[in-house]
Amino acid sequence: MHRQRRRGTALTIVVALAAAVCAACTGGGGAARARVASPDARLTDAEWDHGASIRRDTDGVVFQPDVVIPGGGAASVVSVSGDGLTWTLDGDADEVDQLAPGKLLLVTNRGAGRVLGVERVGDDVAVTIGPAELTDFFVELEASYEGAIDPALIQVRAAPGLPAAADVTNRDGDGSASGLAGEGPATATTAAATTTTVPAGGPAAPRSLLRPRQVPPVVTTPPGGPGAAPGARPEDRGVLPPVSPAPFPVVPVTGMRAFPLHGSDGSWGVELAYDHNGLKVVGSARVYLEQPRIDFNLVIRDGRIVTAEVSLSGVAGVRASFEAATETGLQANIHQVVDLPDDLSVPVFGPELPFAVNFHQSFKIDTVFSAKKSTLSFTGDYAFQGALRAGYRDGSFAVGAPSGLSVRRSLLQSTAGVSLGVNGFIIAHKLRVTVGIGGFGFAVGPYVSLTTTMSVVNGSDLGIVKCKGATLNLHMGYGIGYVMPAAVANLINMFLRALNLGQIASSGGTKPITTHLATLQGYAPKVKVCAGAV
Repeated sequence: MHRQRRRGTALTIVVALAAAVCAACTGGGGAARARVASPDARLTDAEWDHGASIRRDTDGVVFQPDVVIPGGGAASVVSVSGDGLTWTLDGDADEVDQLAPGKLLLVTNRGAGRVLGVERVGDDVAVTIGPAELTDFFVELEASYEGAIDPALIQVRAAPGLPAAADVTNRDGDGSASGLAGEGPATATTAAATTTTVPAGGPAAPRSLLRPRQVPPVVTTPPGGPGAAPGARPEDRGVLPPVSPAPFPVVPVTGMRAFPLHGSDGSWGVELAYDHNGLKVVGSARVYLEQPRIDFNLVIRDGRIVTAEVSLSGVAGVRASFEAATETGLQANIHQVVDLPDDLSVPVFGPELPFAVNFHQSFKIDTVFSAKKSTLSFTGDYAFQGALRAGYRDGSFAVGAPSGLSVRRSLLQSTAGVSLGVNGFIIAHKLRVTVGIGGFGFAVGPYVSLTTTMSVVNGSDLGIVKCKGATLNLHMGYGIGYVMPAAVANLINMFLRALNLGQIASSGGTKPITTHLATLQGYAPKVKVCAGAV
């Protein structure tokens, strides 16, 4: 029994920069969330709040000697800080007194990480953690799961105090051309005609590749006509309504609001609005999943990963739709990467340790407005079918990807806008699925991701010929471990250095691998002068 007492305040990462980053956050950084009744009898209310408990006596599991598993599991968690890094634990719980920098905390399937700092706060103990690899926790483990994702168990896990965004105008320090963690180049590839690009064969190539159809012929329509995105004119639209204090955090980018989507239409994605410096943007990017299922298999022997396989089936398509308008032109352009400070998390149950399926999202947005009083809108909607699969056995990967790409709404056809100059827009959306332990960018385990990049160019209304071009790029990423944007890791490390705590790396485990699935390009009208539009 844990005796009742005043709850301590979590050790929080608060420096001057943190105040600036969290100025847009709603709610207290270290306050405990209101307890919500668990919708599943297999999870206690505390486990619904903080993750499924880990037991040291789990059959067939051998933990590394530095792993600390507090007695009581989720019931020993007093609170979690708003950045998700500091877990305040009952000071009387078994093994809590063993916590020290360098040890591994494993209290629930989300409260897992390497200990960076420990502080006694009244009767409680505040533990700041960073990411760790699977083999840091386990010597021996065999775990597997196969089943549908239960909509009733989908939970938004938010860390509104977690540094989420970084300006990537200077891409030299970003670590990847796209700015999204673990992805290779995702910018449009110039071509003189509609093309399809697939990767060369080899061990890392998918067993099945997307086979895009040619972009349908362009139907010329005036701005705002049938080819334009539905809704009011972008220059007349406001921003999204205020974000609910819980569970959706505000993204700390000046003028931007963004939150995750999990719609009844089966879409998983992000909706965002931006209103700053004379530029307004509103829209969403989504991945469609039809009756999604997760297959998971993990074998660790002698502290080494032997097998790590994950499959997300039911992947059915992608869609992005945006409207933008600017009064100020060049000075309003944004070049931003945002790593959403939240997960859509689903627990999975089996005879072994409880794991969680974490859907984590990031996006990159670039605008290229060259003239004042410009508008631009587009919608791209593409269907395919199959699964994202990545399997590691005996030192090598084998992967599989969806197939049968078809056009539901052409990005090229839908591009519309009014401007005295040439305008462009790029949106890259990444949905990463990790099965394992930990949360947010620290979730560790086998993972797969799908990155969709849509870019459009719309020519000047002053030209003799008004050109436009559009490109769809699809990439699949996979690996074992954790991965986050380097810029986000750098921000976190600034906070940790201020407290003289250990530093974190932006990735751990196997090196993130990216496979290019397909490119779909087009321009209109089909005249030589417009070939450069893509």
